[in-house]
Amino acid sequence: MIEYTKVLLIGAGPGNRGLAFDLQSRGKSVLIYTHRDHQNSSKKIQERGYEGVYNGDEHHEIMLNFTSDPREAAMFSDIIVMSLRGDVHDDIWKAFRGIDLSQHFILFVPGSCEAMNLQDKVQFKAICQTTSTPMAVRCDGDGIRIIGRKGALYICSSDPDFDDLAADLLNIKVHKSFNEIDHDTMNGSGIFHPWMMLGNADRIQRGEKFQFYREGLTTTVIENMLECFDVVRDIRRALRFEDATLLDVMNNHYPQNFSSVADFGERSPAHGDFPSPSTMNNRMLIEDIVIHYVWWWELAVKVGVDAGPLERAIQQACEIADQDFFQIGSRMARYGLESLTSSQFIERFGVQQVVPRRTNLLVSTTAKPAIAVQPVAAA
Repeated sequence: MIEYTKVLLIGAGPGNRGLAFDLQSRGKSVLIYTHRDHQNSSKKIQERGYEGVYNGDEHHEIMLNFTSDPREAAMFSDIIVMSLRGDVHDDIWKAFRGIDLSQHFILFVPGSCEAMNLQDKVQFKAICQTTSTPMAVRCDGDGIRIIGRKGALYICSSDPDFDDLAADLLNIKVHKSFNEIDHDTMNGSGIFHPWMMLGNADRIQRGEKFQFYREGLTTTVIENMLECFDVVRDIRRALRFEDATLLDVMNNHYPQNFSSVADFGERSPAHGDFPSPSTMNNRMLIEDIVIHYVWWWELAVKVGVDAGPLERAIQQACEIADQDFFQIGSRMARYGLESLTSSQFIERFGVQQVVPRRTNLLVSTTAKPAIAVQPVAAA
């Protein structure tokens, strides 16, 4: 595995602060880059002088180092972990414009087909994306609280030589995806969040407080979620990816071996007491509809499967938020894929032969034979 002692984290959200704690506890040096226009969290920590970390019964006070200088950030380490909302990625790459990152490894936590739209903005040595964060972390008092750890993540890398590095950075077992679209259609949170918001809109809008997963995963919400995931499964079948149920996806992420989606809501340590949002203007609707549902809807239309359940959910979100998410979230044209026919798209991104295990192939590189690989366990 590639050895490393320093890690640059881009973004000062709770997930990256939790990762900073984990890396520091393993002897790594960490620097956190925050864009000059997005410094609320970093300023509070710097004013306080420390970051509190609650991990089970333990309480730690750690020092975090920050910079808003892109050149200082790039010189600190050639290993970058980027954990930011998708809508601010462009701001980051504009700030790093003109800085040589050609020897840097970039890990998106999580990522959403970002490699398709990144290579025109920055040159990199390798890129990797995960479907989620390795830990569930929330803001709490003078810092963060680590609620729980996932059992595994799906990853997609441009260079398999960096897979072990990604697993070690995140301190987690990884399952390797065939390409970004295989990876992007195995995101459980992306299915859950929008319909949990839409299905509980009345309760949220009237200010009701409830446990979002335990009480918000109603029978109707689950049925609508599963209808949307059936569309995702049809996309995966059209592209000849490995089939998986929503429960398969959740059990591959979490170690509790849930018996049903409702059981996940009841027993997940990271979600069981999760409070309901106070407003519909929440990332679980506004961001996840754009990042996941609209993209999956475009994929379904492109490969010729019924996208009705996704389309209806997006339309409902548009009405509630008074935003045109179809336009905001459209990526086919942005990725240069709009002109491809269904058969061309399937030929370019689908598995061309049946393989028994996940394979590792970046869709934006020159096509090469698929090589079956086993999941990698973190050291």
